[in-house]
Amino acid sequence: MRTTISKVVFWILTAAIIGALLIAPRFAKAECWGVATIASRHFDGRERNERNLGLGGECDVAKDTRLLAGFYENSSYRTSAYVGANWLPLSLGPVRFGFMGGLGTGYREGLQPIPIIAPLIALEYKGFGVNLPIIPSMFGKKGVAGLQFKGEF
Repeated sequence: MRTTISKVVFWILTAAIIGALLIAPRFAKAECWGVATIASRHFDGRERNERNLGLGGECDVAKDTRLLAGFYENSSYRTSAYVGANWLPLSLGPVRFGFMGGLGTGYREGLQPIPIIAPLIALEYKGFGVNLPIIPSMFGKKGVAGLQFKGEF
């Protein structure tokens, strides 16, 4: 029963965020970005897939907050889908600092989502940018850093 509820919640959130990404630019001067997930680097030394190609999007809902959704090939060679938000309250020139959080699939059997939260560094300049999510080592598991390129539309 819990797995079914998790799947329903995940797909409702996915639909809501994708809908917001599609309609937000029509109602506000929101910045929206197309995102290409490229790679990751794991800190555990084990052989993993570190070529994590995928596509997604981010769209402003507040000054420091963006909704996001997308998919990529994860470190276990499975397709992962994610939904969530970036919160980037600090900036130093074109570099922004904060966190990303949400739900992602592809790490457990079926479509059961897991929570994801990670520090995030984003560089944005003249319509182009880079995201560097960094999941630190914790709870006995080694961390990982990701790389995404993005363009404003």
